[in-house]
Amino acid sequence: MKIHKEKFITKKQADALMSLDKRRRFWPLRGEHDKTVLSVVNKIVEAVEGELSEDSYFMLENSNKGTRWHVDTGTPAPHMKWCKFGASILLNDDFEGGDFWYRNSDQPWIKKKIERKKYSLIAHSSDQEHKVMESTGDRFAFLLFI
Repeated sequence: MKIHKEKFITKKQADALMSLDKRRRFWPLRGEHDKTVLSVVNKIVEAVEGELSEDSYFMLENSNKGTRWHVDTGTPAPHMKWCKFGASILLNDDFEGGDFWYRNSDQPWIKKKIERKKYSLIAHSSDQEHKVMESTGDRFAFLLFI
């Protein structure tokens, strides 16, 4: 399952998410959170027709390193077996690069670049192999694993 929706959140929501404490890497969904966080999380859960688990968490990613090919349950060693869906919302566009790609696990030569703009959602089942290319500038993304 793959979902790509433009204008998934508003500028006001993106600004609120970017104002979160950037020193924290992972934010478990247990406990209390800002109403914007809860609103965005609930909207994503609805979009993927999923459910939060005890282990679900979100993170604010500000990295220009990109990622290698992986699945959200963990590659090469499984470390998030509980994860059913991964989601990413691009919060800004003050960067170059950072392209998002999917690859067919059975036919790894088949790859697809996802064109996206700020405030867009990409969500997928955790078995979808994907990567993010390196970027320059400040690329911010809200990531959710459910």
